[in-house]
Amino acid sequence: MQNFIICFEGTASIGKSSTIRELCRLLAPSLVSDDQNDINEVIEYNSAKIGIASQGDPYTDVKSKLLAFQAQRCDIIVCACRTKRQTKNDVYDFANESGYRIFWVRPYHLNNYSDSSDDKALVSITNKINAEGIVRLISTIINQ
Repeated sequence: MQNFIICFEGTASIGKSSTIRELCRLLAPSLVSDDQNDINEVIEYNSAKIGIASQGDPYTDVKSKLLAFQAQRCDIIVCACRTKRQTKNDVYDFANESGYRIFWVRPYHLNNYSDSSDDKALVSITNKINAEGIVRLISTIINQ
């Protein structure tokens, strides 16, 4: 199997980390607690080793997380990253140095949402739809 990075990219506060937490709930529910902010885990899923990192803001040292996942021989890495600057450059640099291929994934998101219960429900549903899409992509990579 070729190694891949699934990079969930977007601007601030559109649900990248929340979607990655939801992804972890789908793949390995025992690893996620309701009060957990960031995910940095390696899991086994359908015979593949997958590294999952939710923190992708600038200055969070994304590259060291990617290197750690590579050292743990992850077949697939799922990470969050901003659309510009250092975090995106870190993903590009790592991929060029390591031979991992990148899937850039943009999330569905609700624009101009409020704290209303209706909007919170829509955001939660959207995060789950995004996570389910990543699960399908992971399964496709594994089964290719």
